[in-house]
Amino acid sequence: MNNRKHARRAGFRSRAALILLLFCVCAAGALAAYMLIGTGQKRITDRTSSDLTRLAQSRASAIVSWYGGVESTLAALARLDVLKLFIEGVSALDGGAAALFGDAGVRSMPDADDEISGLRRQLPALRELLTGQLSPATEELTLLTPDMTVLVRAGLRADKRNEGHAQESDPAARTAAEAALRDKSIHVSPARISPRGDAVLTIALPIQGYMEDEGSAPAGLLIATLRLERAVALAAAPHGDSAPAACLLLLSPLENAPDKGFALDLLETDSITALPGWRADAGGDMPFAARALHEGERVFCVSAKVPELPLAVGMYVPESGVLQEIRDHRNDVLLWAVILTLGACALTGLLWWRLVGRHAEAASRELENLHQKVTQQHEFIANITEALGDGLVVQNSLGRILYANSSFGRILGRAVPDLMDNPPESALLSAGGEAFDTRWRDVLRDGRPITFTRELSSSAPDLSEQNGSRHFQIASEPFYDENGSVTGVVSLCRDITDMILAQERQRAMLWKTVSALSTSIEVVDPYLRGHSEHTGELALHMASLLNWDETRRATLRIAASLSQLGMLRLPRGLATKTGRLTDKERALLQSHVQYAKEMLEGMDFGLPVAEVITQMHERMDGSGYPAGLKGDSIREEARLLAVANTFCALLRPRSYRQACDREDALRILARESAKYDGRFVEILHAFLSGEEGRSFTAKLCAQPAMRYVIPGED
Repeated sequence: MNNRKHARRAGFRSRAALILLLFCVCAAGALAAYMLIGTGQKRITDRTSSDLTRLAQSRASAIVSWYGGVESTLAALARLDVLKLFIEGVSALDGGAAALFGDAGVRSMPDADDEISGLRRQLPALRELLTGQLSPATEELTLLTPDMTVLVRAGLRADKRNEGHAQESDPAARTAAEAALRDKSIHVSPARISPRGDAVLTIALPIQGYMEDEGSAPAGLLIATLRLERAVALAAAPHGDSAPAACLLLLSPLENAPDKGFALDLLETDSITALPGWRADAGGDMPFAARALHEGERVFCVSAKVPELPLAVGMYVPESGVLQEIRDHRNDVLLWAVILTLGACALTGLLWWRLVGRHAEAASRELENLHQKVTQQHEFIANITEALGDGLVVQNSLGRILYANSSFGRILGRAVPDLMDNPPESALLSAGGEAFDTRWRDVLRDGRPITFTRELSSSAPDLSEQNGSRHFQIASEPFYDENGSVTGVVSLCRDITDMILAQERQRAMLWKTVSALSTSIEVVDPYLRGHSEHTGELALHMASLLNWDETRRATLRIAASLSQLGMLRLPRGLATKTGRLTDKERALLQSHVQYAKEMLEGMDFGLPVAEVITQMHERMDGSGYPAGLKGDSIREEARLLAVANTFCALLRPRSYRQACDREDALRILARESAKYDGRFVEILHAFLSGEEGRSFTAKLCAQPAMRYVIPGED
């Protein structure tokens, strides 16, 4: 009776377990379907956003190329001598533009009448010149004086009767013109709507007088009005039910409709339209989202800023197409989830009945096999750790040693049983083991592996040096229990004394070689005496202010010492020539960089020394040599050495010039700001303003430049 009750209870428990298992399978299927639906929806929206962003950026790049061509054409026009001479002639008149156009209130001398007549005869030719530069993109060109008086105007609807009068009141164009005069550079106005309803931009270009230098105030202005139809055409994309469409976003409020905020030039309607919610920030970014289009249609849209212009390209696709793709994905996932869940339930029920009867036997065999494996693995690991030449120690969360191999005991000069029987402090503090005692706590606290190097004393005869110490690299890593909690630390101690000694010997030989080469360089050009040393010293001071690591500092030191190595292969008289170099001689002198690269090809410094030496004569604006690199394509170390090298060279005399003082050298660097990295020039200023910088400058200026007699010269 009891057996039957026990059997019924066992059967009930089995059926309950089976029902619970089936429920878990169904729940897992539902959860998997839910996660797949969510993941698929995110993947579809992310792909749509990525595709639209990529298309918008491509269209923005096309607009930038178009604008670059227009700007280059206008800049070339502003540089024409005929415009400069005409502007300069008008500025020289007594009465200016009023005298040119015959203002009755302005009187002129008889000699000036001939000059005025000559300028007036140039007006038709200038108007024809500007008219020839008009294009579908350039709607109007106007030549202005600095006081905004129209000299020449050309355009489809330009009225030459406006010539000689002040420019019409156009706040956007006037603001751009005033900014161009003030900054002496090209300025672009915000987009606006012309009287004909077209979206336009105004570009203001300053014009220098023919006899004036670039630092003088502009003698006039060239104002160009650009139609944005070309930009709209470049932003266009194929249309269709689901194909992306494009629009042009104006990133400034419309002058004639400021209450509408940012406007859109929609390709489908070919008109300026304000859309609620379609707002791009000052950076041109409009986050990917669903927004309302005209007539209640909703779309997914995103934008990309057009560099240098107050425009952004928007791309959008119908919301219905994306949502339909999401619904199709959801239906497919649900269908497969139902099929797989039913199959899993059937398979689970079948396997259940087969596994119930064999569970006990399988569990017994598994435990026996597990015991054998654990025993074999324990013996295998014990044999490996004992055979290791490195010390291995395992500590629990309290620091007590659970296991240590014989190599670890030999490092500390203690027997392994003594280490395991004593508390961790007394075991590890002996014989210089305090490094273990302090760092294993850091591993337990942070739960992260660490690797460090320590010089430990050892009483073992085969490990002791003359001072009884050896260098060890210690790698400690935490190990965890099944709950993910740190329960101990495993440390591996490796003797790296021989490697450190070999590195020190190699480093000493390397510096001897560098010093010998640096000394040889000074024989070629006596004015370079001490230059490499001073450049390296200044570069290291600047690197300290930048908190650069030892690797970059070593690169700077070696590169500075060998920066003039290529001079050894140049003709002896070229480096010390007192007169101006010919183009051929200058090209030959600049080849010292390539010579240095060739001479360093067989030397392995383990650092990018050759690359830094090759690039330290490059300049940020691409005017350097040998490769004409510019900007971030030049290594930072080379950019820093360029500043340090130039400063040290300016403070020392050369065969073709006298030495500069510190202030003159800094002014030269400031004047050539386009050539040098401004960040490193600021660091140089910061160093020189301190006591250490003043001492360095005094030492550099005080050391005399020796003048040697070059063999073969008088």
